[in-house]
Amino acid sequence: MRPRLSIGLLALVLAGNVLAGSKREDAWPQMEFPACKRFVESPAFERYLTAVEGGEREAIYLSGKIHCCVDASRALELEFALSHALLNNPDAVALMLASTFPVRKICRVPLIEADPAQEQAFAKRALTALSTVHHKSPEVQECMRAFRQALVASQTAR
Repeated sequence: MRPRLSIGLLALVLAGNVLAGSKREDAWPQMEFPACKRFVESPAFERYLTAVEGGEREAIYLSGKIHCCVDASRALELEFALSHALLNNPDAVALMLASTFPVRKICRVPLIEADPAQEQAFAKRALTALSTVHHKSPEVQECMRAFRQALVASQTAR
């Protein structure tokens, strides 16, 4: 069973690391930089990435706050998790494309040294998921173009 995001958020709350950004229930938590760094370096970060990959909306939205305090290695992990999240919650990831993450960082096959068949399969699944996004922003259209290019590249690599 996939860990829920509430585990990661609970760890943050228990550690006193989340500051209320608003009284609204759906507001994103605001994190101070030192608290964010502690979270990223903790075991709870791996559970958080699993929640992002699984498409949990709150986890995806929290990535907009966390990305500013990750190093290059963790940034790649977060970007790959968001790429996987495209398959499970494309609408939530599409909002992040429009506001926080560059398309080139998220709209790519998140597999290192994958064979062309795996890359092709991921690109097809991503295109199918993106076709369901309700608001086709310029970023979503650019994302779809990126996956179409990845699809063509994987077909010619065979």
